[in-house]
Amino acid sequence: MKTKLLFLLKLLVISLVLFSCVGWIGRVYQGILLQVCSLFIPAGQGTIRLDYISYLRIIPFLALMLATPGIEIRRRLAVILIGLTIFIGIDAVSNITWGGFPTRQSTAPHVIFSLVWKTTGQWVLPFLFWFVAVYKGLDEMFADSPATVQ
Repeated sequence: MKTKLLFLLKLLVISLVLFSCVGWIGRVYQGILLQVCSLFIPAGQGTIRLDYISYLRIIPFLALMLATPGIEIRRRLAVILIGLTIFIGIDAVSNITWGGFPTRQSTAPHVIFSLVWKTTGQWVLPFLFWFVAVYKGLDEMFADSPATVQ
């Protein structure tokens, strides 16, 4: 119980710190995303609208990864790097493919994609990435005392 409460407290503190830096995180994320998108849309061939930006979605993911006890540093950094790369990749493909959020003239696939990405990206992926990183040792990480075999 003590370990779980400590985890929740660390999660709260780290989340508050990250959300207090949300402007900075957003600018850095947007800069990286703009660079990635500009690799595929050469200058002069159109403007890049960054409607699909997931920097608010990475905050819970980062907070979970930083607050979880018992993950070795290399695994923690690898999962964070892979997760951020996936978020940036999906945002880049979304911005390049669709150019922006759906409007009244948008196609059905564009609207469906936007709804699915908003739902999965915002509510599922941060927790899924965290779960993938910790699922093998979840019981041991949050055990207050060594488990006894009966």
